[in-house]
Amino acid sequence: MAKRNITPNDLKAAENLRKIWGSFKEKHDLSQERAGALIGMTQSAFGQYLRGEIPLNTDATIKFARLLGVHPTDLRKDLNLDFKSNISNAIVITSPEEIELITSFRSTPEQGKVLFKNAIDVAKDIYLTRALKRKKHE
Repeated sequence: MAKRNITPNDLKAAENLRKIWGSFKEKHDLSQERAGALIGMTQSAFGQYLRGEIPLNTDATIKFARLLGVHPTDLRKDLNLDFKSNISNAIVITSPEEIELITSFRSTPEQGKVLFKNAIDVAKDIYLTRALKRKKHE
């Protein structure tokens, strides 16, 4: 497959991605390697997108937008998306703990994911039980 030429729109998209990523990584103390793992790409590919060496296609733009909690057109103004208003189902990461949980879950084999989910259910039950007991004593 022939490599596509990088266009001015591709370079602008990479610039937008770098700016938004710069703020995001500082706020969330996140490396390219960990962020790449969250959206299913290597650190190398992540860096190539940031540098504009790989053009941001629609799929990559949506992955980055979900990671960064922005609309895809914040990254690529020239995208023609029919579903602009329905794209707000992005998961916004708010802490290093969330990143650690997501990364751990994604790297766990399927059998282990069941244990992960069960542990979360148990933790929620314990929390709710304690909250109800506190409420009764108030």
